[in-house]
Amino acid sequence: DTSDGSIIIGSYASSAVSNAYSTIILGGGANLVQLEDASGSAMLLGANSTTINGINANFAIGGTTNLFDFSYNSFLIGSNSNSLIGASSSFVLNSNQTMISGGSASIIRSDYVTSIDSNGGIIINSNYSSILSAGSASISIIGSIGSSIIGDTDFTDNMSGATILGGYNNIISGFTKASSIIGGYNGLMFHTGSTILGGHDLVTDAYDTVYMMNAKVSGGIYSGENSL
Repeated sequence: DTSDGSIIIGSYASSAVSNAYSTIILGGGANLVQLEDASGSAMLLGANSTTINGINANFAIGGTTNLFDFSYNSFLIGSNSNSLIGASSSFVLNSNQTMISGGSASIIRSDYVTSIDSNGGIIINSNYSSILSAGSASISIIGSIGSSIIGDTDFTDNMSGATILGGYNNIISGFTKASSIIGGYNGLMFHTGSTILGGHDLVTDAYDTVYMMNAKVSGGIYSGENSL
């Protein structure tokens, strides 16, 4: 079943219905595109069991059992069992069993990941990680396992630049602009401008402060103009 103007080539059991005028399905099978109005567009290349409901400008290459539900301007490449629900300008690459709900996010080579109401969050090589209700921009989790950045529901710009690099089971939460956790595990960040370096079970209690368990220094340590 096809809408006028849609193109389906070399695909089995695929359909473009309900205003899917600018739809192209090449290869793959068991796909469904149904759009809200005639201005919508979609493209599926070699995808299987992928469904696009609602708005427009969604694009999938390869992968299987994926869902775009009232999302737009979003891309999914080589990924399986993912859901984009009410998402915009989002990107999923070589990732499995992820979900983007609301807002926008980029998920790259990460499985079992969740992004909810993020504004440009980035998750790379970080399985079982999540960005939740973090309306600020430039938030990232890279090379970590089971880590989370958790905002509040008023979507104020209170977490810009929050970053988790490496480690596992680390959490950044609350008003935490320009904060970071680098390595280590079970770190908890609650303060703006602070950094946790390595270690484990470290919890922040002040702004603009660096936390670590131990340090070895080759050379001097300086405070202002004075060496210590």
